[in-house]
Amino acid sequence: MKKIVLLAVAITLTSVGIGYAMSVHELKEHSKCESGMKCSFCDGTGWQKGTSFKCSLCKGTGANSSY
Repeated sequence: MKKIVLLAVAITLTSVGIGYAMSVHELKEHSKCESGMKCSFCDGTGWQKGTSFKCSLCKGTGANSSY
């Protein structure tokens, strides 16, 4: 019984870890500037300065939405 519980916990932790790794990869992709033009509001990071919110101008892409 203990082996089944440990196996279930290991599988759960593995799936959570993989999900976290995929989200980090996605964040890196969204922080890249499109066409070499970076957003002037967030300096191309895709995030509002000093916060954990996506940039309201470029919607987290790192590029200006007006281009």
